[in-house]
Amino acid sequence: MTPDQITLAESDLGPREALGKGGMAVVYRLPDLHLPEAPSGQWAYKKYKAKARPVSTFALQQLVLSLINRDPAQRSAIERCTNWPARVVVDDGHGAAGVVLPLLEDEFFFDLHKSSGTIDHKPFELQFLMQDEDYCRRVGVPLVTGQQRREIVRALTYCLAVLHRAEFVYGDVSARNFIVSLTPKVRVKAVDCDSIRVRGSAAATGRQPHSPDWEPPECISAKRRKDNVRYTIQSKETDSYKLGLAILRLLTPGKGSSVNLDPTRAKTTLPPHLYSLLERSLSANPANRPSPKEWHQGLVK
Repeated sequence: MTPDQITLAESDLGPREALGKGGMAVVYRLPDLHLPEAPSGQWAYKKYKAKARPVSTFALQQLVLSLINRDPAQRSAIERCTNWPARVVVDDGHGAAGVVLPLLEDEFFFDLHKSSGTIDHKPFELQFLMQDEDYCRRVGVPLVTGQQRREIVRALTYCLAVLHRAEFVYGDVSARNFIVSLTPKVRVKAVDCDSIRVRGSAAATGRQPHSPDWEPPECISAKRRKDNVRYTIQSKETDSYKLGLAILRLLTPGKGSSVNLDPTRAKTTLPPHLYSLLERSLSANPANRPSPKEWHQGLVK
């Protein structure tokens, strides 16, 4: 496919139904949009807010094509564990207006019971797996068994291993950017994939951000030196550090888990060969950190 073939005008999308919003974008369901990959009703539109623009149309086109042009097996593996942009949307403004994405399957959502008495249909983000059981029971977060938790960790390592094998750097690995399904089997999917970059090139949305409490040591040091360029440079090694944090926090749920930096809290949870991987993952030396593939291989032993 060519860049023109994967680019739509905003007026081509048809009616929109609001689904949610974040700091940089608003997401809509597109009930009438039909694309060759999937019929109507299976697409969403992530529209960038004015403060997030301009976003390079060309860079987003290259990101979309970087998946389309993969060999079928690799493309299928990436599509299974990511919510990858399928089209770039433009309007009469500068740069891209947003991206069209596959609509997330309902199995990745749960009903959160709010204190107001209302129910919010929410993506089952990793952050909910870091909470204590009392909180989960109170608000309706699905409870997971120890075996399911290990399967979630394994699925997370597989997702990042697939991306790294394809020479992608995810960047903002964090508690909100990966979602979980428990049925019919455990799955993990990466979202916000429009900020992924091919290693050696820039991210389409600009510098790749860090979520608070997920910054690698070398990036914190650069920030203290006010080297803001180096602070936002991400790599396979920063992905690996954040993967280690995610594993630590997923295996030690409860109070303080979401900011935990201490691998010893998981020492009794992991066998020695995996605890060694965890210690290496959180190393201040990026060269010491195990890859997601090494983690995945260790987890399937």
